[in-house]
Amino acid sequence: MGKIRIPSQDTIKRIAAGEVIERPSSVVKELLENSIDAGAKKIIIDIEEGGKKLVRVKDDGEGMTKDDAEICLKRYSTSKIREFGDLLELHTLGFRGEALPSIAAISQISISTKSKEEPIGVLVEAEDGKIKKITEQASPEGTTVTVRNLFFHIPARRKFLRNDSIELRHILNTVTREALAHPKISFQLSHNGKLLINSPSRDNNLDKITDFWGKDFARELIPLNIKNDLFEASGFICKPFLARRKAGLQYLFVNNRAVSSPLIAAACKKGYQPVIPDERQPQVFIFFNIDPKETDINVHPTKDIIKFQKEREIFELISEGVRNCLKNAQLLPEVFFSKPSFKNIPYSKSFINGKSIPEMQNISLNYGKTSVKEKDTEYLLASEKLNIKTQLNNTYLLGEDAEGIFLLDQHAAHERILYEKLKKEIGKSSVEVQNLLIPQTIELNKNETIIITENLENLKKIGFKIEPFGQNTFIVHSLPTIIKKTSASVIILDIAEELENMEEKFSVEERTEKILATVACKAAIKAGDNLTGEEINSLVKQLGQTDYHNWCPHGRPVMIRFTWNEIEKRFNRKE
Repeated sequence: MGKIRIPSQDTIKRIAAGEVIERPSSVVKELLENSIDAGAKKIIIDIEEGGKKLVRVKDDGEGMTKDDAEICLKRYSTSKIREFGDLLELHTLGFRGEALPSIAAISQISISTKSKEEPIGVLVEAEDGKIKKITEQASPEGTTVTVRNLFFHIPARRKFLRNDSIELRHILNTVTREALAHPKISFQLSHNGKLLINSPSRDNNLDKITDFWGKDFARELIPLNIKNDLFEASGFICKPFLARRKAGLQYLFVNNRAVSSPLIAAACKKGYQPVIPDERQPQVFIFFNIDPKETDINVHPTKDIIKFQKEREIFELISEGVRNCLKNAQLLPEVFFSKPSFKNIPYSKSFINGKSIPEMQNISLNYGKTSVKEKDTEYLLASEKLNIKTQLNNTYLLGEDAEGIFLLDQHAAHERILYEKLKKEIGKSSVEVQNLLIPQTIELNKNETIIITENLENLKKIGFKIEPFGQNTFIVHSLPTIIKKTSASVIILDIAEELENMEEKFSVEERTEKILATVACKAAIKAGDNLTGEEINSLVKQLGQTDYHNWCPHGRPVMIRFTWNEIEKRFNRKE
């Protein structure tokens, strides 16, 4: 007998369910899409234990008849498509007919629904994908889906779910995206009985963004409008100083669907070059309207990855639109060319037939007044006798020793110094603190609020005195003394971002290390800072006293070296 087998229908059903339902946030996403497609004006989400114990989504949409309620748990059942051609002109969020059957296959589910055509509602209860009971009951128009004990009979899947806090953050992100995509719908989200999101119906996208990020953030956004024969796009892009280290704060919507698109993300990044550093990503909220025939949303069962027919044209139009938006906001003169580019930047990837082809763009260099001065003083790094000769481009220190020449990154060096200084002060419980003359108020989004709340004690050890002030607002009373120029809001946001990227398995000590590295980075001398001879002398001396002076806390090299032997080979002095 051969090796290949066709699994049982029960096994096939559970494999298919795993393609759609990865975690509690997947359940929330699918149920929200059904509610939105049903014409809901108000959606209420209740979560318990990060969604692992309970997910309940209640809407005031059109509801279902008894016949529809009975068939909706069967695989591929859908009201959205009738024939293959419908897939080419999708105007709804859900269409595969997999969501409810997949959820039912891995949980205990009940559906209470009533349509306006029928005098009484119906309750459908199912477990393990099988309907247990159907009863008529009085209920308001709309649908309530209650999902309990996700993966209760698949322990191998359930054990891979993360702790409640992390699962909740995924759910918050899902609800935020759906709320932004549909501003006229009211959304409420509660976790373990506590209201976390209360976003009423809004007339425009900016008011919805303000609900989640606050007025101060919304004031720093620049309106974006792109119109051409292929698509229309509107929304908002951030001012350059709000750029973050991750692309997760890019909110992209195509035909009212929250999507993931490397193409659009790369196009936005190209539009910002060279306004922001290469390692930073712009925050954007972009809403596209395009003929559905020009897109393919049927790429992945979760329906959050989109492909475009004319990818190259779309890429260029978006990047040009973002660049023009920044120019019209009159931000370029004060930001563009303030720092030189040292290389040809691989600004994007061209997306052709689903394949990415690296391209290069020649950047015109504008160095301005580069400060290069010969110094009579020699700067020594401990016993290594590193003789600093000059500061290059207000960023690197050029020196020589017996082995060759070297470049020392002044920012990375200062990062290492400050990091070890803070670490020693924490060990002695003697962190130097500066009290703010006027305490700063910071408004965070839901994810950031959870992260900062969980780490208030860690932050206090480092010198941050922060107290909650309302639902998503904090007041900063003090900072570590080493922070001189960076505002409290910027550094708190960066700390939240770093912690969000950490895995659950990391210990309190490792999280503290991450905060320390972030603080040291923000407080350190920056590329572009012109240093005096005395400052260079102090920097090199302090670096020599650190334990790991060859690397910054993030693992980047502090120094690179070119040996005399290598240089002589380059000049053909040696074979």
